[in-house]
Order: sequence, then C-alpha cells, then structure tokens
Amino acid sequence: MPEATAARFRTVPGLAGGGRIYRTGDLVELRPDGALQFLGRLDDQVKIRGHRVETGEVEAHLRALPEVADAAVVVREGPGGVKQLVAFCVPARGAEVVASAVRRSLSARLPDHMIPSSVRPLPALPLTSSGKVDRRTLARGL
Repeated sequence: MPEATAARFRTVPGLAGGGRIYRTGDLVELRPDGALQFLGRLDDQVKIRGHRVETGEVEAHLRALPEVADAAVVVREGPGGVKQLVAFCVPARGAEVVASAVRRSLSARLPDHMIPSSVRPLPALPLTSSGKVDRRTLARGL
C-alpha cells in the first residue's frame, strides 16, 4: 500500500539515519543537538491504563446511542493521578442520559479501558469562539 506508507513515513532533510521518520501522531521538536523533544499529540489519542484510546471513537459510540444527541470525551486525573475518561452527553430530544445505562450500553461494544469512568449530562456542549467543543472547559469540570 504505497499511498498509506507514504502518508505515515516522511523524509526529513538533515535527520540522521537517512532522514526517514514514522508519523506516530506525536508532536515533537527537533532540538539543535539532533534530539527530538516530545511536545504532545496531534490527535485525540490518550493513554488509559496502558492502552491507547482515541477519544473520538468513544464519542462516536456515545452518539450512536438513541438517548445521546451529542457527546465529548476528555481525560481527567482521578485518585492517585490515574487518568480517566469523562464523557459529557447532550440528551436527545425527549430523552434522559442516565450514566449507568450509558456505561452499560458502551460496555457491550467497547473494551473496559474505553468506558468512561464518569458520564455527565449537559444541556449543550461548551464551545470556543471558533465554534469547536471547548475541551479545556470540560476538562476543568465546567
């Protein structure tokens, strides 16, 4: 699959070892000494209990539930610094979001590490001035 390979492997001029790197989704900076410094992620992938989780995938499963009109998932630190998924769900018209029912529905479709520790209903998701979900506000607990 040459196109998929070309999308994931890039050539970086001046990089040791031929200059070819694999695009993992990590955001890095090439320091003057040639070392790479990790700055964060380019996507919404997080690590939960040793497993990589795409928060967008969890959100898609939440939106597929009949009682959920919209959803956003963020990571928060729980007791002992353990990272946990927290889901914020906007109920569908005339529906109610019940955390235990949502978690039970998700557990039939997703592995345990992808099930949010907390599910909180909201009348609407907070938005930034550019109209995107304000994940910082959600991560702070509103």
